[in-house]
Amino acid sequence: MLKEKSQKNTSRKPVFIVRLEDNRNAQATYRVPEDLYWEIKEQISSFRSFSTQAKPVRCLETGDIFHCARNAAAWLYDRQVTTNCSADSIIKAACHGKRDGAYGYHWEFVK
Repeated sequence: MLKEKSQKNTSRKPVFIVRLEDNRNAQATYRVPEDLYWEIKEQISSFRSFSTQAKPVRCLETGDIFHCARNAAAWLYDRQVTTNCSADSIIKAACHGKRDGAYGYHWEFVK
């Protein structure tokens, strides 16, 4: 007698997870229905810590415009100007006027 193998259900429902943290320590993780997930996301959207849009930056000396400070940092790395892994933070600080420049260049956000 041959047994048929049961077919696995490959059409899984998407999983919606809400994770609460306190100083980067997970406090609790919840699997919630989709409608509750979207409601929570809407309610807390005004408290979001980070911008969802990258800001383009311009190098004033070269006139090059980069999609974001991270791309500008990669450009500096490729030119062997820096090996600093936080170069994008320093470029952003220069764009905000907190520094005169970064890595021998002057930077600004593109409006």
